[in-house]
Amino acid sequence: MSIILIHETRAQVRELARRRAGSALITPPDTAAVRAAAAVIGTRWTALVVHDLSEGPRRFCEIERACPGLGSRTLSCRLRALQAGGYVERLEPGGTYRLTTSGRGLLPIVDAMREFGRQWPPCSAAVSARARGGRRRAPSPAA
Repeated sequence: MSIILIHETRAQVRELARRRAGSALITPPDTAAVRAAAAVIGTRWTALVVHDLSEGPRRFCEIERACPGLGSRTLSCRLRALQAGGYVERLEPGGTYRLTTSGRGLLPIVDAMREFGRQWPPCSAAVSARARGGRRRAPSPAA
């Protein structure tokens, strides 16, 4: 299987965007806003952590159990990043985490992702493998 790469000029990309969106044009500020949102929610597991916290404050172990396949080191890293961005706060005692007002601002994105996942479920083994953590199922040995 070969992959064909198409290189388009900026003008071609703008024209394509203009045709797709009627007369609306995707501008650099729009692109920057999407990039900023993706930097927050686009890292692996972050959307699932935010989704779990949308149901209310959770302890570390509760979040870990709610996200099978998510390791404690990765969860710790994601929670620290969300805390540093002001999206999650850690409550004492007991290490309970909850979304801040800014964190609740991420919920429409997570809701849209959930709806997309319901409407367009993964249809290939490669997509399913990536969702499981990049591990592909080994083919059954020939009997």
